[in-house]
Amino acid sequence: MIAMWQQRRFFVTLERTFITAVIATTAGTGVVGMDPATAEALGELRRFNYERIYTRPESVAQSHTVVRVLTDLVEYYLGAPAALPVNPSVCKPAS
Repeated sequence: MIAMWQQRRFFVTLERTFITAVIATTAGTGVVGMDPATAEALGELRRFNYERIYTRPESVAQSHTVVRVLTDLVEYYLGAPAALPVNPSVCKPAS
């Protein structure tokens, strides 16, 4: 199993690589973009994420649940606006 710090370092490196590619390509060409190799790597990452994360059945089911909960909340507060919190700090998560 990969340690959390190793995962974090991997994602920081990945982000840095993509950001550096955009900066270098933009500075060199005057057009915002990435070099072809880095753009292809980003495309592969996106394809992987959609195939293995975003569109897998568990993720799709969870997204439907989230939409239902949010729709129910909006409908509830539309019907009962007095139930909305008056103090915005009530909505802040506990620290």
